[in-house]
Formats: sequence, C-alpha cells, structure tokens
Amino acid sequence: MSQITMLVDGLKSNLCELEAELPAKNLPYLWDPQPYEELDNPEALPSHKAFSLIEKIKTDLKAIEALVTPNHFKLFELGNLQFKVAALNAAVTLDLAGELSKLGGQASLHELAEKVNANEHKLGIVPWVASWLCDLDVTGRILRTLAAEYIFQEVSPDVFKHTRHSTALAGFGARSFLTFM
Repeated sequence: MSQITMLVDGLKSNLCELEAELPAKNLPYLWDPQPYEELDNPEALPSHKAFSLIEKIKTDLKAIEALVTPNHFKLFELGNLQFKVAALNAAVTLDLAGELSKLGGQASLHELAEKVNANEHKLGIVPWVASWLCDLDVTGRILRTLAAEYIFQEVSPDVFKHTRHSTALAGFGARSFLTFM
C-alpha cells in the first residue's frame, strides 16, 4: 500500500470520527457566512477528541499536499506566505470584513474600495502596510489572495462575500489579535 493511500484511508477514518463527534444537525459548510458554533465559539472549545481529530486531519492534508506538489511549486508557495500575511494584515487594517458586513455581506470590489476610501485598483493605506504588500498593491488581489485561502468568497468577477472565517475579521477584536501575533 502506498503512502498516499495510507494517508487517504486515515483521513477518511478521522473525518468519519469527527463527523460523529460534532452535532449532525449543524455541520459546517464551506461558504456559510455564519460561524460554526461547535468550532468557532471563542468561549467554548471543541471536545478534546474533536480537537485531536482536527489536528490529525490537518496533518494528513498537509502530508498529502506535500506528496502531490512538485518541489518548485511547494517552495514557491512557502516563499509567498508573507504576501498572504500582508493581505490579511491589510484586510484587518482597513476593516474590509466590517465594511463588507455594512454592505450586506456581499459587495462589488468598487463598492468595497469606495467604503474604505481607496481606489479599487490602488490601495491607499498606511506606508508600513504598503511596504509589506509588494505585488499586492491592488485591492482585488488582496481579496483574491484571501479568497484563495477561503477567507472571503468571490461569487462572480469582482464581487466578494463573507465566509465563516471572514466574519471573524470584523471589528476591533481582529485587529487586537493580529497585533498580538
């Protein structure tokens, strides 16, 4: 049996156990803009068993990704992590999630850029953030970078909406968390 087959079998088993551990009435959905109470409640952690299964699943997914990704792509992706962090930092600094909420949870790039007082193609942000953005100086690229990580969802060209992860970026709490990190 190949290593990838063993990882996939372990992944299937752990996913089934996790589903059994979480309440079936309200399992998370990828594009749901609402937090999943069993995992996203900051005042109540998932059970120890669920947390352990989540960590096993994430580890197996990373191992599968490493097995099927060519070396040069893997190294390129790792080298680009700072752009993802910079995009997240810019989104929090500009409170893009909060402004998106004010627009009903879904808005065009133009509407969102207007709300944060930035040109939709050029980001008018503080210099220390701009220095980290390098190639990510376009609002759409920031949102698309985060959409590629399932933080936001691009529902049609230049139209973005919340996911359960982006809703956590709204407000002062997200800024405090990123400052702490």
